[in-house]
Order: sequence, then structure tokens, then C-alpha cells
Amino acid sequence: MNQLKRLFALAAVLSVVMALSAYTAYAESPSGTTIYGDELESKGFYERMVELPNGDLLATWCRKFPVITNWRGMKSFYFFKSSDKGKTWEQFSELDPEAYEGISRSKVGMPGLYVFPRQLGEYPAGTVLFAVSDWNAKSEYCLHIWRSTDYGQTWELHSSLAPRGINPGSVWEPEFAVSADGRLVCYYSDETQKGYDQCIAYEVSEDGGETWGNYTIVAGACDLDWRRGVDEAMWRPGMPRVLRLSDGTYFMVYENIAAGHDGVITCRTSEDGLSWGDPTQTGAPVAVGEAMARQCPEIACVDDGSRYGRIVLRGMNDTCAPSQCFTSADAGKTWQLMDAPLTAVRNESRGSGWSGTFIASGSCLYELNNAYNGSYNEIRFGSGVVYGDRLIADGADYKLVNAATGYCIDNSGAQRMGARLILQQDTGEASQQWHTRRLDDDVFLLLCNASGLALDVPEGSLESGVRIWQWNPNETPAQSWVFIPEQDGTYRIKNQKSGLYLEVEDQNAAGGANLIQNEYADTLTQKWRLERF
Repeated sequence: MNQLKRLFALAAVLSVVMALSAYTAYAESPSGTTIYGDELESKGFYERMVELPNGDLLATWCRKFPVITNWRGMKSFYFFKSSDKGKTWEQFSELDPEAYEGISRSKVGMPGLYVFPRQLGEYPAGTVLFAVSDWNAKSEYCLHIWRSTDYGQTWELHSSLAPRGINPGSVWEPEFAVSADGRLVCYYSDETQKGYDQCIAYEVSEDGGETWGNYTIVAGACDLDWRRGVDEAMWRPGMPRVLRLSDGTYFMVYENIAAGHDGVITCRTSEDGLSWGDPTQTGAPVAVGEAMARQCPEIACVDDGSRYGRIVLRGMNDTCAPSQCFTSADAGKTWQLMDAPLTAVRNESRGSGWSGTFIASGSCLYELNNAYNGSYNEIRFGSGVVYGDRLIADGADYKLVNAATGYCIDNSGAQRMGARLILQQDTGEASQQWHTRRLDDDVFLLLCNASGLALDVPEGSLESGVRIWQWNPNETPAQSWVFIPEQDGTYRIKNQKSGLYLEVEDQNAAGGANLIQNEYADTLTQKWRLERF
């Protein structure tokens, strides 16, 4: 967290559920699907999302931003669900913390969500935990947890942890994992320990989160003479995010505030989720050249068949482009940049882009985040497909550049259905801008921005040599395209219905050459570069 966020909390709050009127959202722009937010609900931020065992997505967030509401007026928590991989969402349930004795709605926030990957204690796989921080100085505990055994439709108070003690400060940002020995672990940022400005710590439960113990510090610097509010701020590691990589390695990232760290996100690994090395070390920074990840990390691991899987990470104040994120294939030893599912519009004073969530589902990467649109915060969902160290984002605009000629796919400036598609010298005009719409997993519809029409195989032909045209979008297999990555950074573009590949007719290198579908061939005219606008 940054200085402004020093007092922030993250804990567990979930229960009291009722059927609510449906609120449905549809994909609308490169900024993703807007799920929630309007002039009345204007300060949403700090989103959390999980994928349920049945494939549904469950999401929640803070409906108020306490920094600009004087830490008052926090609201109940809404839960939204998507049953179609994020294309549409509906309001699913609600939890009001004040329905529980001793918990003040205005003193809790920064939610966490977790789904049990296996049975823990008496609670089966698929049990959902919801946690929030409680910054009420009168509360006995700093974190509260609710559970749901029906995928978030109803909630029951589960437990509390992190005793407040006598030291000033609170506990923030709960994060869950299951250790290698099968116990539930809750990691959090802790301001309550004597001599620490803030440290990252954890507690362990052997009964599925009903009781907690074995307090352990993972990262932090201690000076027993240090006094909060009197002495200069010390190193403040915080906001831990933890996942288990494909080989079983545990991977943690966190932000580093004060003492000259400038919010840099660093990482460390563990073999068991419990032993994380020397707690006085800051960890390895997430950086690519001069681009650095900073504050409020969100992470996921795409299981791509490699040893560790592919880590994807972004922070709130990264110094790369707002449409990029960081990725690593070697457990955080080295990093590269790649496109992100959402363009993060960061405005820290509004809570915009503040602590979103990545989820990896097969080769798809989902992101839940928010953006300030000039009037209010919108909660947004985005997705993309990961191809090694590349990602094709849903709802983004690309040039489709032929690798053999350097020319772009163009609709000849025509607005009518049935107009043939050709290759033309790069002009950057809308006739060469192709908008992606992810139909299912790695299948895309490609829409010309100039005409609004789709890249299409005439009448769904299965024949080689058929010329490609543009047609009214109907999302049929004839308009469904799969990108197949090549090692040289290009793609082959395969039609879902015919199984044939997009190519230049007669391998013609001249401007105005027609596009066709053809059998697989080892030729550059069948390879394409995607260049994002």
C-alpha cells in the first residue's frame, strides 16, 4: 500500500443473502464489460473474483472508497455471477456486515474471496470463503471470514482471526492458500506487531478455517524502539498475493512502501507455502528494463504445460503502458511485457485501478478491475487468450499484417456485405482496424471498424481457394477464427468451420491481392502479425 492506503483494511464479510433483481451487462468496448457503476454507485473499487467448480465466475468489491468518504458510509457487499465466462453478469446475492453482532459496516472493507480446491476440515471442495479487514479499534479481531457452501448464494459467519492486541494499527488484505501439508493458510498485512511499521504474516488452520494459530512473519523489518506516528516510516511490505505454480512451488508477490521502496512489487517462492526465506529481505523486483510493477499486485498462473506455468502480473501504478502487464515463465526469475485483458485507467485518488484480480482458466486470462470514467468508477471485466508470452485481448483493435508482404487486411473501404477483403499498404485507417470479440475460449470474431462487418467465409464454404469477404456478424462457425501461434511471433488464422487457413491468393505480394482460405502450407503468406492499436 502507499502512504494514502496505510490505514486500509481487508477482511472477511459474507452472509445474509437474498434474491436480487438481475443486473445484466454486455461487452461494449476495448475497456471490457461494464458490470457495475453509475452516478449513485460511483465509488466502487478493490475487486475480487473466483472461478467456481461449475465454471461460473463469482465477483465482489467495495462499493465505497473510504479515503474520499472520510472512512464512513461503507455499504453492504453485492455478489455478481457470470455463467458464460464473463460475457454477461447478474446480481446474485448480498451480505450486510451489520447483520452480525459487533461488526460495523463502516469499519470493514477490502474483500477477499477463495474457493477450497479440496476438502478442508468438514467443508467440501468448492466451499467459498469471503474475508474483510475490520479497522474498528474496538473490535477484538482484525479479520472476519464468512463461508458459503452453495457457491455464494447464502453466507454464514465462519470465524475471525488476527487478534487486535494493544498496539495501534490494524490488519489488512487477507489472502488464502492451502499449504503443501494440506492446511488452510491466511496471509495478511499486519500493523499491530511491536517494532514493525508493517509486516506480512500468516496464520494456519487445521480445521478448514474455524480456528487459527501458528502466527509467522514472512517479510518485514523490526526496530523495537520505533514509534508509529512519531518516527519516520519504515519498510512496509503489504498486500500479499499467493498462488501455487504448476510444479507445486508457492509464489508470493507484494508491494513495498516507504523507506525508499516507492511501491515496487517484489516476489519470493516457497516449497510448502509456509517457509519463505529470510523475512528481512525485500525479494526480487518485478521489472523489465525501465518498466516496473508497482503497488496492489494481481496475479494468476496459466498452465501452459511448462514446468512452472506462466505467471501473469500487474500492479496499480506500473510504469509500462496501461494496456500491458508482466509475465514470467521461470517462477519470477525473469519477466517480459505482454498485453493485458483490460486497459487500466489509473487514478489513485479515485481508487481507479486499485487492486483488481486475474484468473487463469485454461488458456484464457480473466481480469476484474475498475476505471474512473470522468464521473464515477465502473467495475469492468476483461478477458484474453494467452499464447506463450503473448495475449490477444477480447474487445481490442488490431492490424492483421501479412508476414510475407507487410500489407494489412483491408475491406477496400466498402460498407456493404459481400465486399471482398484484400491486402493493402498500411494506412492506419478504420478499414484496416479489426476488433476482436471472443466467442468461446480461443475462438474470435473479427469485426472491421470501418463497416462493422465480420471477416467471413462465403456461405460457410469448405473449399480451398474461396475468397474471403465481410458479412453481417452472426457468430457462426464461418465467422469464427482461431489463432495458432508460431515460434517467430506470427500466427496462422484458422477458420473454425472449414479448418482452412487465411492466406493471400496465389501468394501474390502486390497491393490489392485477394484473401482466401487454403490448406495448411509452409509459406509466409499464411502467417500474420497482430499489431494492437
